[in-house]
Amino acid sequence: MQPIMPTQLRHRQAIVDYLGSISDFASARDIAVVLKIPYKTTIDALNALHAMGRVARVGRKFRAKWGAN
Repeated sequence: MQPIMPTQLRHRQAIVDYLGSISDFASARDIAVVLKIPYKTTIDALNALHAMGRVARVGRKFRAKWGAN
């Protein structure tokens, strides 16, 4: 298990805050654009948050939408 870097924590918190502020689900691409985070970093953070139960996912692969849990 790799240690969590401070930047990863900031990205994860920004994603949780953003998803909590919107009323609908959003795609990973939309989240990356709004938060100005690279797409790959956004996907990694979303997957980690989903594994922790902090965000919800509807759909799979490129059609997935993410929202607050």
